[in-house]
Amino acid sequence: MRNYFVLTIMSLFSIATIFLVVKYVVVPYAQMHTWLHVAETLNKEQDKKINENSFPFKQQSLASQIIRLDLIDLVFKSQKPNSSLGINYDTALNLMEKYAAENSVYPYVYYMLARGFDEKAVATGEKKWLINAENYYHRALVLFPNRQEFLYPYAFNLFQQGKVVDAKEVLLNLYKADPTLPENSFYLGIFSINLGEQSYNDALDKMEYAFEHGFEVIDTEAFSDSYTRLFMYYYKKNDIVKTKIVATRLSTVENNQKDLFAEIVRYVKTTNSLPKLQIEER
Repeated sequence: MRNYFVLTIMSLFSIATIFLVVKYVVVPYAQMHTWLHVAETLNKEQDKKINENSFPFKQQSLASQIIRLDLIDLVFKSQKPNSSLGINYDTALNLMEKYAAENSVYPYVYYMLARGFDEKAVATGEKKWLINAENYYHRALVLFPNRQEFLYPYAFNLFQQGKVVDAKEVLLNLYKADPTLPENSFYLGIFSINLGEQSYNDALDKMEYAFEHGFEVIDTEAFSDSYTRLFMYYYKKNDIVKTKIVATRLSTVENNQKDLFAEIVRYVKTTNSLPKLQIEER
């Protein structure tokens, strides 16, 4: 009788072990293996629709979370060169929202959702998606308070909604907490450009401080737009010194008019004057 009891316990233990190995090792591995093949296909065929009920997404696991984050990142990159959302954009957001609603305490899930809805608002022109994004920023910040990576885009989300005072407060608080951090200086500077010409000098000082202390541009489009606005302003004021500073930066950071600004810098250095340019009103 005792041997039978021992054998029963051992059998149950073996079954439980097999179950755990399958659930936490075999299934996640199979999901990742399948996803890598799907991702490779999507990179080559961006118009290929994915099935959100397929194996990589259906079984909840850590692998499934990683796969969903990877999918959102993938559709972000494919959407960036285009003005309209890619075919899998809404599917990626939907899959991650389902995961977040069920069991996520991982702040980056909410952060990626927030960025996703920010992008959707820009692509569609529908500001209602900014509210979705703001809600997800809040959830991410509850789990990871004062995370700078979350707070910078959160502030610009508030600005896009017309909450200028709230947005400025977020960035000012970050700057006051550590004014020596290049990122804090740069993002407050780039935000300040939107407050009007009276803020341009301070904005330029803060952004140049950031570059001089090792800041590296991630969003080249936002950088190019902001510095081009500064260039046009100082050029029209015939401010040779500041025009040269701005043009020099535009000639060293990747943008679609890098070579033109390099020529302008050479001209200013040679003649100590500004070249005659056709400046279009923006």
